[in-house]
Amino acid sequence: MRLLKVCGVIVAAGVLASCASIGGSESALIPSASGGVSGQTATTAQWFADNRNSPPRLRAFLKKMPKGGDIHTHLSGAVYAESYLQWAADEKLCVNPESGAISADNREPCQLKPEVPVAAAMKDAELYGNLVDKMSLRNFEYAEQSGHDQFFEAFAKFAGGSKGQMIAELSNRAARQNIAYLEMMVTVGKQYSKQFSQQVRFTGDIDATYQQIVAAGLAATILAGQQELQGVEQQANAVLACDSTHPQPGCSVERRYVLQINRTGEPSRVFAEMVYAFETVRAEPLAAGLNMVAPEDNVVALRDYDLHMRMMGYLSARYPDVPVSLHAGELTLGLVPPEHLHDHIRKAVEVGGAKRIGHGVDVMHEDNPFQLLKTMKERGVLVEICLTSNDAILGVKGKHHPFPEYLKAGVPATLASDDEGISRIDLSHEYQRAAEDYGLSYPELKTLARNSIHYAFLKGESLWADQAYRQMKPACTGSDFAQASAACQQFLDANDKAEVEWQLERQFRSFEGGSWM
Repeated sequence: MRLLKVCGVIVAAGVLASCASIGGSESALIPSASGGVSGQTATTAQWFADNRNSPPRLRAFLKKMPKGGDIHTHLSGAVYAESYLQWAADEKLCVNPESGAISADNREPCQLKPEVPVAAAMKDAELYGNLVDKMSLRNFEYAEQSGHDQFFEAFAKFAGGSKGQMIAELSNRAARQNIAYLEMMVTVGKQYSKQFSQQVRFTGDIDATYQQIVAAGLAATILAGQQELQGVEQQANAVLACDSTHPQPGCSVERRYVLQINRTGEPSRVFAEMVYAFETVRAEPLAAGLNMVAPEDNVVALRDYDLHMRMMGYLSARYPDVPVSLHAGELTLGLVPPEHLHDHIRKAVEVGGAKRIGHGVDVMHEDNPFQLLKTMKERGVLVEICLTSNDAILGVKGKHHPFPEYLKAGVPATLASDDEGISRIDLSHEYQRAAEDYGLSYPELKTLARNSIHYAFLKGESLWADQAYRQMKPACTGSDFAQASAACQQFLDANDKAEVEWQLERQFRSFEGGSWM
């Protein structure tokens, strides 16, 4: 594992009852290395409380604040439109000025009308601005369609650049915000899952279909998926110049990949993608877990939701060491009929075996929502909160968002960017939004950051002996963050999660010592 570079309770009435709602008392949230409360931490928390009504000051503070990880981010949607356009221009690609779609198969001279060279569009300020708008949510309130449609249609317009360039962009942006870790959703082995879906038709018997895919030669194709993932990581390191004397900031960011399954395909294809992803995650250290992607309100995704959860549950039982995060409850009344709002999150947890839930916006529409929240708390199922995404796509924000309900119920939570390029944000913006809209204090934001690593799909044990972050594991108890003891260092070397958590604590010590001022 790469070593990370060290960078350095005011509550809205009626929103959060106390710091206990997200992991214990305030003193539990801000221990020093020896277990007590750091005076520097208390000073930092007081500065935050004194300046919380100044958005510019909050932005400066939160950009530098260590935020742990961004563990819900789609690689393609996290890249800004400007980057795609520059890469496409470099590759001499063409773009449709009316739709904003870059053509990966059409190069200069552009033969298909009304396509024009991207390089020419880069010289036309008005056209360039229109393309950025069409490829993102910038100025979407002036578009002739909903934020939901503008968002999901953007993905089909991207072309140009390599995955290595995309990963490098995300890594550098993360490093500039004091983010230590990224889990990025990507697709690998697409040709093999397609091949298996054509060879083996799903007839309703999940176990029989699985056995047929295995018999069709699944094991022999997994190495190619591993090599594909290793290749994009190597590309990213090359773009970042990580092995040079002048590495870019993104080299300090630890990275893992969550393999994604498209939920809008026919059952044979979806199940083949699931099987390939589970098998690849089990074999490849860079692959941290898996997820299902595409709009949850898609007609096929709604039709097959129960089937998908049964498939996922079957495979989760077969591969208990492969962690699953599921987009669930990214719905709202009006977008879909009420009948689709009452059990998606529950089935993701209880049937699909999800360890984390992405979005979870419709939780209070679920049958017996308070019991469901209790189940999530007891099972330690983390919810990945994407505030800006939920606002732009679903129109759910402020007091209508269930974020405070998760916190009140003690469900572990963290903040995530989702698709920061399309949404025109970064993770620091989400922390600021949480502070401004829900009155979260610095210790509470700090817990959200710690949660992002504690519940990340990193291999090995956690640094922490409890989920309130009061006590470290015996090997590191009493160890100085400036220099781990021999026993602690041995423990960190053997556990990826603990090592990233240790580095996060070192970042907090530097930050609270005044490195952000």
